[in-house]
Amino acid sequence: MTLISLKKKKDRFVLEILGFRLTFYRYLRILREIYLTVHYQDLNDRLKSKFNVNMPKEAYYHLSGDVELVKVALKDIKVPCGHRKTCPLDQTKCYQSLFEDPEKMKYAYNEGGVYVNSAIDNPAKRIKNLEESLGGNGYDPSKCVVVLRKNNILIDGAHRCALLYKKYGGDYQILVVREK
Repeated sequence: MTLISLKKKKDRFVLEILGFRLTFYRYLRILREIYLTVHYQDLNDRLKSKFNVNMPKEAYYHLSGDVELVKVALKDIKVPCGHRKTCPLDQTKCYQSLFEDPEKMKYAYNEGGVYVNSAIDNPAKRIKNLEESLGGNGYDPSKCVVVLRKNNILIDGAHRCALLYKKYGGDYQILVVREK
């Protein structure tokens, strides 16, 4: 039996002392999650009904205000690539790995914010499936739209943008959800 243990969860802290368990809930965090979920559902329903666009839930948490639907050239999209730095899409590891050995794609997926467990996930296969989907259907914002901050910094859709950039070049314009 442990004397004292503290477990930190997303919405609570659990403190155990000599077998007695005390739980401290983070109510403000819980309320924030509920608020964000309700607003995400409202925004996604409006985008779906008006424009037939589906926004990923993970991207909504990074938006700070109202959004607009605009067309943006791929060369104008910037990607976070360090502390308070951005770089053009064609200079990212995500884009450059498309021309390299498929085994190195693990690092490009990590750059895009997706954790890859090499025992389970096969990044080369995932990129190939995405490439086939984009090749056959083209970019379809009704499946999952690219999301940008108001200064065209990418929030979600790095791999789709990199594949589109490789296929069509920097002048190709795509429909994105962007902060106002």
